[in-house]
Amino acid sequence: CASAPSFEQALIKAVTITKDHKAIYPTERTRIEKSGGVVRDGRLGGRLAVSRSFGDSAFKAQGASCVPNVTSFELSARDEFVLLACDGFWDLWSADDAVATASAMLQEGREPKVVTNRLLNITVRERRCKDNCTIMLLKFVKSDGAAGAS
Repeated sequence: CASAPSFEQALIKAVTITKDHKAIYPTERTRIEKSGGVVRDGRLGGRLAVSRSFGDSAFKAQGASCVPNVTSFELSARDEFVLLACDGFWDLWSADDAVATASAMLQEGREPKVVTNRLLNITVRERRCKDNCTIMLLKFVKSDGAAGAS
């Protein structure tokens, strides 16, 4: 008689719920050009990769916008967290890789702050990020059949 050792298998699925705002995308390029800006070498004014941001005030007259696209989505009981990050992070991570890394650390019992600090360290030190890098992790806590955020 033979038996396989018991194991737990987890399904981790990354779902991208927003789109990048980059000057190379046709809708953003059109918006920039209609406002009098120029896209050169795939960048706003030949320098800025993102076309929407809260900062970058020097580029506002060239078509950069602080107006976000707002995305709504429904959470399911299986959703564990949302990972929000800027282009400096996402330029170096795939969604699947970032979610798998964050999920593994959360399953080890690490707090969201520890997880984001580790992701930042990997991004800057190991992946050699030269851009600014911001990450937020919203972990959903299930209690009494309801989902909440921590």
